[in-house]
Amino acid sequence: MALVGVLVLSFGAWAVSPVKTLDIVDRDTHNLLLALPAAAGEPFTLTYLHSIARRPVEEVFYVSPEGQILVDKTVWDMNGAGLPAGPEPGMQFELKDGQYILTHMGRRYKEVVLAVGWVAQHKLVYRRRTLPLARLTPPGQAVRLLAGEHPRWFVLYEESRWLRLSEDTVDKG
Repeated sequence: MALVGVLVLSFGAWAVSPVKTLDIVDRDTHNLLLALPAAAGEPFTLTYLHSIARRPVEEVFYVSPEGQILVDKTVWDMNGAGLPAGPEPGMQFELKDGQYILTHMGRRYKEVVLAVGWVAQHKLVYRRRTLPLARLTPPGQAVRLLAGEHPRWFVLYEESRWLRLSEDTVDKG
């Protein structure tokens, strides 16, 4: 009987232990729309059509150990207004297979705020799955991406929602 009690207590402690997450929150209501486990340094990507150039852009982010959102890489296929013109000091720039690739950007933010666009078709790519953000909130609504922390049981629930809402990412290469 004591063994069962120890197992129950151990499971309970495991279930409520905190897990670092990437949170997607409604900017205005502060409602949590989705929380994904996010180990420090694990990448996630936002893809969208640029509002002016109407060309695809990919931005690669990480959650830092300090709980910041780091922008590390931007990929685009055509120069234009609002797109990077070239590297700033410390960044690396490469043109490969018709893609402009800017890396080692090292920009740090407490949060990233974006308005889910009608034209932009914002998508979150994470762990080989893709989620159109319009499945979480209607176009025109703003969301915040920020580091969070939630009990393990809740994060497991959120992962199951992620699997239902997202789709397998087709490997490009």
